[in-house]
Amino acid sequence: MKVYNSEIIDDINYRHERGIGNTRDYRNIYYQNYHGVRKPGVVYKMNYKELSEFALCYNYPIYFIEKYCMTMTPNGFEYVTLRDYQKEVIQSFQDNRFNIIMNSRQTGMSTIIGFLMLWVAMFRYERNIVLLSNKMCSGTEVIKRIRETYRNLPYFLKPGVETFANNALKFENGCFIKAVSRSANGISIDDLFIQDYAHVNPNVLADYFPLMSTDRKNRMFIQSTPNGFNQFYELFSNAEQGKNSFIPTRVYWWQVPGRDNKWKENEIKILGPELFAQEYDLQFLTLKKRY
Repeated sequence: MKVYNSEIIDDINYRHERGIGNTRDYRNIYYQNYHGVRKPGVVYKMNYKELSEFALCYNYPIYFIEKYCMTMTPNGFEYVTLRDYQKEVIQSFQDNRFNIIMNSRQTGMSTIIGFLMLWVAMFRYERNIVLLSNKMCSGTEVIKRIRETYRNLPYFLKPGVETFANNALKFENGCFIKAVSRSANGISIDDLFIQDYAHVNPNVLADYFPLMSTDRKNRMFIQSTPNGFNQFYELFSNAEQGKNSFIPTRVYWWQVPGRDNKWKENEIKILGPELFAQEYDLQFLTLKKRY
């Protein structure tokens, strides 16, 4: 059985990029020859520095994200610099089993959900991680970002991959990531992320919370903007009053760098004051439907 290390992996990559390597060597370390996707069963020996980095990433998701995660920007893939409110959300996820986030539009919460799902899948074992969205395209977009972030990580951090599909990932450590829409019936769930909760089936909480609350290892992460006085309103309001198990966090538009009163005025001109109040100022309103 061949044992790999960083020097061997770097040499294989170097020779492959220049077309001078043995293709078998490349196939032996990458899943279906997909560059950046570690093949399961590869025996890799970490050096002391890599072991130290792995331990830091295992224990501190903020460290893992800022040190190693890349995301697509207008300038291409770049390393992530977390904002203060994003760090607060991540820390709350690490410290608490049940979190509920009410956030303004365009505050990067979908990106944070993807990072958290990837962190759990990489550094925990035998976890079924499910992302439930109102629309399947929203969930698959998050999975797409997770796939690209994973591909750009250093080889020593990655678990091997057994499934690398558009809506699902499975790692050799037994962790499974799957995106579903509206319902996750028939799937055993350890970590449930619900995106845009105010727009999904209102029975979701009743279907899954009783089952998940019985196992102290299970987690639920709910994120949404307001959408009238529905179940999300009740859930978040009760969380702020300490009437349920969820830890509430508000994320406002003005917490994003570069957004000031001039930006607000321009947005109100486009959206109108009521829609801005709901989508950005986090106010629960009953808005008339626009056709």
